[in-house]
Amino acid sequence: MMNTNIKDALDYLNEHQIRATYTAVQSYLGHGVISKLNWKKTLGPHRPYASWVVNKKTGMPSDYDAKNLHPDLLANDEIIAKGKQLQVAVEEYLEKAKDGPDGAEPTPDNGPEVEVADCHGNNCAVICPACTTPYVVSGFLDKGVRKCPHCGESKAVFKEAKKKWEDAHQDDLVESEQEATRLMFKKEWLGYDVWVTFTEDGATYRYPHDQLLQTFISRMGIIGNTKLWADKGVYHFPRLSLEQKKLLSRYRIELEADEPEQMVMVLQEDAPTDRTWDFRDDIDQNYHGDIPANQSITTLTLNWKPDKNSTAKLVGKYRIDLDLLLSAGFAKETKKGIFLRFQRTDNAIEIAVDRDSPALVVGSKPE
Repeated sequence: MMNTNIKDALDYLNEHQIRATYTAVQSYLGHGVISKLNWKKTLGPHRPYASWVVNKKTGMPSDYDAKNLHPDLLANDEIIAKGKQLQVAVEEYLEKAKDGPDGAEPTPDNGPEVEVADCHGNNCAVICPACTTPYVVSGFLDKGVRKCPHCGESKAVFKEAKKKWEDAHQDDLVESEQEATRLMFKKEWLGYDVWVTFTEDGATYRYPHDQLLQTFISRMGIIGNTKLWADKGVYHFPRLSLEQKKLLSRYRIELEADEPEQMVMVLQEDAPTDRTWDFRDDIDQNYHGDIPANQSITTLTLNWKPDKNSTAKLVGKYRIDLDLLLSAGFAKETKKGIFLRFQRTDNAIEIAVDRDSPALVVGSKPE
């Protein structure tokens, strides 16, 4: 039976014809990135109603046939990428539905409110409307309520101040669960109690960003004084050394294996791949080739361009399980190996043996 919360979210996405990423929905449901959801159980069978939940790279739902996509899926360019943003939108949607078409009753005027200047963790800086002096209200002290220490004429409530600040800074919020392709530190993650998950050589790690950063700086004497950290605010390690693996050993985790293997998995844009295909739209809006049978798992960069003289644009980078594509009828065996074919149907990029065969949507046409 479908979870009530996910039904509320899907009702909102359908009514407003807006997409949300799998990561946003997972966060909205209260799960971190290490919780591998069974999306078939969570969203139900593939159908237009559930197709609004999409991959953040492709903007399309994973492993969907074209017939199961909502006809207006690509009508709106906006995609909700954060769980908090989705939560606020769904709550407002449900509140309006409860209040009816005329909306909620107006709230009484309780006088001037404090202005929220900034929030960080469990503290908010507010400005008193009476004396215009800033002060801090904490979620830990005095039950989260504080009068202006300068004039006593205003009162700040931490929960209200925090919500007001978050509503006004949706695009600035940092999700507490982050995914990376390698061990990485970023200045923009500092102070947000961020945990980072990445996988290397089959081992998956989930580490506390700020704590491990301090460990690396104090024990190993690196990162802090580098030009990359100073100028770009980021530092990463292409490969882990033995010493680094030892430091990370306590953060190694075992992922749940309840999600089925994907036929096509989207990779990071900077990921290396086995081959690159340039899809030319003026050649019957398709591109195909034969991949050796002994390469049943392959990685591929797919670019698209309107014609020979145009500049190619990235559609996506993929890890493709050709055996799964074969069993599902999206690829076929030939004397040369496995026949893989991409095609464009309207704005969708698909994998299909031909125009009359089932099609698997893997991306969208670049703008």
